[in-house]
Amino acid sequence: MAAALSRPYQEAEDFVRRQKAVHLDETGWRERRLRAWLWARVTQKVAVFRLARARSKAEAKAQLGEGFLGTAVTDRFAGYM
Repeated sequence: MAAALSRPYQEAEDFVRRQKAVHLDETGWRERRLRAWLWARVTQKVAVFRLARARSKAEAKAQLGEGFLGTAVTDRFAGYM
């Protein structure tokens, strides 16, 4: 399934990174005993989810991509600033 969805997932992620506004949020997640966060990037047309080991400014930037020029709509979590 991962191989079959690889290309559509990348297309959705690329689409989100080109938008003028992206809603960005994360929630706690556990994998066995390891802590992770489920990140959501949501636009009017597409939502993309990804698990990550970090909840930080660096991870927020990674979620949006290096060249993101739009506005990130967040809950103003201090770690994003």
